[in-house]
This record gives sequence, C-alpha cells and structure tokens, in this order.
Amino acid sequence: ANEWIYKQLFGDRVIFHYVDQVELKGTLVQDTSYSFSRQNLQKNPEVIKYALEKVADRMVITFQKFTHDFKNAYKDIYFGNCQGKDGFQDKPLAIIGTPHVSPAVYFLYSKYLGLDFKPEDFRQEMHAVHRNGLYFNFYTFNDERLRTLQFYFIERELRQAIGRGRPIRRPDADILVLSNYPLPEATQLRELL
Repeated sequence: ANEWIYKQLFGDRVIFHYVDQVELKGTLVQDTSYSFSRQNLQKNPEVIKYALEKVADRMVITFQKFTHDFKNAYKDIYFGNCQGKDGFQDKPLAIIGTPHVSPAVYFLYSKYLGLDFKPEDFRQEMHAVHRNGLYFNFYTFNDERLRTLQFYFIERELRQAIGRGRPIRRPDADILVLSNYPLPEATQLRELL
C-alpha cells in the first residue's frame, strides 16, 4: 500500500505501520542495462536479443504482447495478470519489462484523488530520481505527485511478477529482473560484476 495515495483518500483516518525490508531467502538479481519498456522492446531488436541471451532457459513473465518472443514465456501470466497466480515457483524465472500504465490511468487516479493538473503536466522527460534509497535516471513526470503514482504502478506490477517465484520463502528461488526501474530488494547486476 502506498502511504501517500491512502493519505490522499482517507487523510488522518489511516495509520501506517512500517516494516523493514523483508529479507529474501531466494536470489533476486536485476539488470538495468535497458529500459525494457513495451516501446523499447518493440522498436529496438537489440533489446529483445539481449533479453533472450540473458534469459536462457528460464521461465518468463513479460508483457502479454511479447510472450511469443520468449520460448518459455508463461502465456497466462503477464504484466497486469500476475496477482493470485500460484504454482509457478519450481523453475528459475525471468521478469522482462518496465510495466508503465496508460497516461489515462494517471489522469483518472489524479482526478479521483482530487489532484488538479494541466494537460502539459502529463508530459514525461528524463530525470535524475531518488527513490527507495536508490539514485537512477528515469523517464518520468516533473510533478512529484504524478511521479509517485507512476512509481507505485511500476513497483506493484514488478513485485507481483517477482512474487510468483516466491523468493521470500523459498531458498532455491532464482529470479532475474530485466527492467530499468531498480528495486531495493534486488541485487543489481553491476554489483555482481
């Protein structure tokens, strides 16, 4: 649950209790070499080639549109359709993508939360970002509130996909994430080199 979103909805009626980062029993490694967005996967053959090399024989969760590009991609589990899926933790797993949502989702959420924006506020550009204790460059909004919504949606989808491998409770879980949105619980590939 994102504290900022819930505070916007319920004000002081909601109380948050913080829990430190949960220690993973399994292995979670992330490669941020490319954006792995839908657009980049579609327009840049080098990105698909790179992903295919990194994935090897792992089972894959990615965007539904790209499941045909990976021989071991789950056809019934993809970004937007990961929640509640179980029984997929028996093999090494690769998560491929940075799951952005439609700009209309940001607009609808901001309206529901009572936030006022002008159309030009929904433009995105490259920014140096600090989030979850990490510094990185990311294509995002200028407005911090829209940025918070964007990061919430991306984190939610990535963590749902990662959760299919059950790295919290399984010591043999082996998960590789290919996304330019760094997660604090993942060991970054550059740290291993």
